[in-house]
This record gives sequence, C-alpha cells and structure tokens, in this order.
Amino acid sequence: MAAAIGFFTSPYYEVAKVALDYDEPYAIARYRLANLPKADFEREIEKAIDDAEFDDAQQIIAIGEEEGHLFDPELVARTIETPAARNLRQGKDFALGFITGEVKGVTGFAGAVTSDFLVVGDIRDIAVQGPRAIRGEDYDAFVLGLSLVGVATVLPSGPIDVGASVLKTAKRTGKMSARLSGMLTHTLKRLVDIGALKTAIAGGPKRLVKLTRASGAPRVIKVSEKSGLKSMEKSALGRRFHGVVRPGPAKELAEVATATQAIAGKGGLKASVRALSHADTPADLGRIAKLSAKTGDKTAGVLKLLGKGSFRLGKLLMKVVYAVIWALGWFLGAIWYALSIARTLARMSRRMATSHA
Repeated sequence: MAAAIGFFTSPYYEVAKVALDYDEPYAIARYRLANLPKADFEREIEKAIDDAEFDDAQQIIAIGEEEGHLFDPELVARTIETPAARNLRQGKDFALGFITGEVKGVTGFAGAVTSDFLVVGDIRDIAVQGPRAIRGEDYDAFVLGLSLVGVATVLPSGPIDVGASVLKTAKRTGKMSARLSGMLTHTLKRLVDIGALKTAIAGGPKRLVKLTRASGAPRVIKVSEKSGLKSMEKSALGRRFHGVVRPGPAKELAEVATATQAIAGKGGLKASVRALSHADTPADLGRIAKLSAKTGDKTAGVLKLLGKGSFRLGKLLMKVVYAVIWALGWFLGAIWYALSIARTLARMSRRMATSHA
C-alpha cells in the first residue's frame, strides 16, 4: 500500500500518463506547461513586449493563468497596445510585406502571403527566378517551385493557397528551420520541368503581366479527389504553365503545405510561421498541426514558451523511461505482495485444517 501511495503521489505518475499517450503532442505540451516556472512565463512576456509582439504577450498571460499563475497587473497592462498605435504599425508592416516581400512582424508576413495569394507575388518571383533557372545560373529553387505551384496546379490533398504562400514567405525571410528548408529544397528542385518553363515564360515579364491581367480574379483553386493533381484550365495563366510542375514532387509538397495551412487555420498565421521555424521534418509539422487542433488560438504562445518541447519528448524521454521502470516495479511488487498474502492465507488454511483433523 505504501508503495502504491508513493507511486501515485510522485512526479513520475504524471510522466507515466504522458508515456501512455506519447503519440499525442498535446499531452507532452500540457505536462511541460504544468511544470513551467512562473518566472519563465514572465520572461517570455517581457521579451514579447520588447519585440512589440503584444498578441504573444497576451497569449502567454492567458496560458499562465490557466496553469494557476497570477501576474502583476502592471505587467498585464503593458501588454495592451492602443488601437491607434496598433493600426499604424500593422498598416505599415502589411504594405511593406505586400509590395516588396520584406517582412517585419507577423503583419508584414501576412502582407507578403496575401501578395502571393493574389498571384502578384508568384508572378514577381517567377519573372526573377525563372530566367536564371533557364540560363543555368544560380536560382532559388524553393521560391521558384512554390511560385509555379501557385499559378499552375492544384494538389490532391486540398486547397493549399495559404500553405504554399506561407512556406515561400517563411523560406525567403529566414523563418524556416534549416533542416526542413533543405528537405523541401530537394523536393522543389525535382518539381520544375525547365524545358516546359522556358516555353511558359517566353516573352519575358511583360507577357506574364498580361497573362495575369487576362486571368481576371485572384486565383481560385479547385480540387478533385478523383482526378488529383491537374493543371488549372480556368485561366490563360494556368494554361500557359501547364506541364511545368511534375506531379510526383508536387504530391510530396502537398503534405507539408496542407499541414502548414491546417496550423494557420487553427492557430493563426503566426502559429504557422512559428511552427515552420521549429519543425525539422514534415512529420514534425504534422505533430504541430495535431497540437494546434487542441491549443487553437494559443498555439503560437505554446510554441513560443516550449519550442520543440511542445511536440517532442526530448529530455522528457529519460523521465518517461524512469516512470515506466517505476510503474513496472510497482506492478511487479504488487503482484509479489498479493502472492505473498495468498501463500500466507493458504498456509494458515492448511494449519487450521490439520488442527481440526
């Protein structure tokens, strides 16, 4: 009994519960948040305020309060930005991102993504990177490949406008992890048929601009689960780039783009950007997407607080191993104790039977 009480009241009991649900990133994040000191929350709040990331600061306060922490009212007040200051800052950042692709904060990132979503950014990048690829010069395979996906194809996993645009902008602005960037670059180098690209951009940037105008409204992506990957037949621009993108690598890209869009849908654009900076593999992105389904609009804050620790066991693995060993020891001990009692009762029963005989 003492062993049971010792186990169920020990820290290893909580770790053991994580071990039983190790494939669920939310269980990992919940354990770490529950054991995160208040000082760590306060440090990240201060950092977010200094970086003018007031949404982050407010998310972290909300997460900390859910864990039972109370914060200084003065600190909480500093996380609130005046509407006028907020609108001015966000307006400038969005315009800069939309027009130039340069990113300052998540609003600037949103501007750059919107530019891609409206085809403007895709055509700009194809006009710059396409000729370089055709001439055999150094070019950004990542940006070119995703731009071509944006104007030429749909993917069988679902609409990926936002996902592809976020990936491209994250890569260009250095907000994607080096490992994930390397894996995707390898995929995107196999994506583009250079011969077909040469035909598609014949006539130079002016021709592309005319085709963009002829396409009318911003691109509309339609998906058919039966027909899968197919060229866009609804615009002159789509027809122009038919055959430029190879289906095989595009399907590989679909997994990453779809996970990125899922994170953006549940946790917001900032969460998807932060996810790309922490994920090293498509599998990591999948785990963060799974986490975001539970953490919702607090996903960005959870990632800021815990980083990779929000979806990976990491150093927690050793505690899990110890917890499993402890639980196994307790279980074996309980069996041994039960058998000992059974043997004792059996001996007592035999003695009583002998004495009566």
